[in-house]
Amino acid sequence: MKNIHIKIEDDLHLEVRKYQLEREMSGKRLTMMEIFIELIRKGLDADKKETPAQK
Repeated sequence: MKNIHIKIEDDLHLEVRKYQLEREMSGKRLTMMEIFIELIRKGLDADKKETPAQK
């Protein structure tokens, strides 16, 4: 696993925090780091589905 440090805008942080709280209300407690990883993976998966593989 790699460590990264990023600076994000306040509004993006608030959106991620809101998503984190929604997940907690549904019964799944995740750290902010886990939420960011989950969202990045979802974004990558969505991008793969939208973009046809180039061969």
